[in-house]
Amino acid sequence: MTWVREGYCCKCGQCCRGGIDGLPAQADGACPYLTANNDKDERLCSIHNTTDTYWAMGCNVWPTVPGHIASHDRCTFTFRWED
Repeated sequence: MTWVREGYCCKCGQCCRGGIDGLPAQADGACPYLTANNDKDERLCSIHNTTDTYWAMGCNVWPTVPGHIASHDRCTFTFRWED
């Protein structure tokens, strides 16, 4: 039995700002690949959909269980329990 993730990444950035378990983070706890967007008061991912190992092995597969997004109210992923 396992959790199966469904849905899509809405790019809200909540998980990036809080850091991802097991991956390095900036001093403020945010992902080191978040970059400033000078046009808006936001940060953007500099490696999204690239072949970078950090994205391919971390961001791309995260979250893996409902607890990872329990405090992320904007996240659009859902989980179902599969036998």
